Amino acid sequence: MQDSVLYAVCNNAGIAGVEDIKELFNVNVRGPKRVTDAFLPLLDQKEGRVVMISSGAASQCVEKCSEERRQFFTDQSVTWAQCEAVVDQAETFFTAEDFTAAGCSGNMGGYGLSKALLNSYTIACAREHPHLSVNACSPGMINTDLVQNFAPRWFPASVTSWLAWLVVGAKSPDEGTVAPMHLLFGDIPEAHGWYFGSDAKRSPLDKYRAPGTPPYEPSDLDGSLKPAEKSKL
Repeated sequence: MQDSVLYAVCNNAGIAGVEDIKELFNVNVRGPKRVTDAFLPLLDQKEGRVVMISSGAASQCVEKCSEERRQFFTDQSVTWAQCEAVVDQAETFFTAEDFTAAGCSGNMGGYGLSKALLNSYTIACAREHPHLSVNACSPGMINTDLVQNFAPRWFPASVTSWLAWLVVGAKSPDEGTVAPMHLLFGDIPEAHGWYFGSDAKRSPLDKYRAPGTPPYEPSDLDGSLKPAEKSKL
């Protein structure tokens, strides 16, 4: 009997607004690594895809980090071991001052940092498995339980959802599938370790790109070009 072949893995789990910083990084960074490692042997080795559900909070976080950290989060040669070392360090942070002292942004209680690390892991995974399509994307601000975590516990869920829609244009879960569906089923032969915005357009790792604006075009100056891409210049 022929072994079953898996087409894709979509790492969609994510939490925010939790008091336990270790739980945050365990779910948002270590979790996708564990899941991906577990399913890699089952993936179609020619057509398989891995999609990491990241967040616009990642690039917003990196934008506020120190120059040294910015270089780390845009490094195309980053490894999982390097990512895990940052996770180990971040799990010791308890205050905003801890994040700042380490050159990191603690936006959203470390949520942005966790997603920036997920983007870095995406780069490492894509480089280590060049035969697979491995990319990350932001679904946008989605009106799910994740939004509820940013409001006081006594706040009615219906009011929180309405405010999220009114103030930041929070999308419905269906509206948040544009980028993930593109990475799962779209024609993306060049995409490899890239990060996409909620409009399914390539976005920079260290600067927020608003949906609907021109897609990110890497240059040799920012170190984001692969050797093959550089040869085309």
